[in-house]
Amino acid sequence: FVRNGLFIFILFHPLVFTLGWMPQFDTFLINILEQIDIHVFGGTASTGLVCSIYSLCRNLLVVGLLLPFGYTAFVYLEKDTVTNITGQCFFTYFDFTDKYLVISSQCTAVG
Repeated sequence: FVRNGLFIFILFHPLVFTLGWMPQFDTFLINILEQIDIHVFGGTASTGLVCSIYSLCRNLLVVGLLLPFGYTAFVYLEKDTVTNITGQCFFTYFDFTDKYLVISSQCTAVG
């Protein structure tokens, strides 16, 4: 099903682009990466493809670094303290990513 949908998308992409229903491919890719960054990681918009890729990779790295700590907390702590640890992991993630907003804003400003 996905394969057939991808074939149809690729075949009709020139027609859809010609009619103005879709942007150029790099702009389309920037929009897709921005939407993933905004809705999954709570990021902000970026101005270029390199910044979008950098932001997404940075967020995936931070989640990958913090995921073992959260998993360890769930495994080794008692069940009644799991909700407290969930909140702590949640706020720790956002505190850690806020420290990188300076880099993101510099990347967005440069483009």
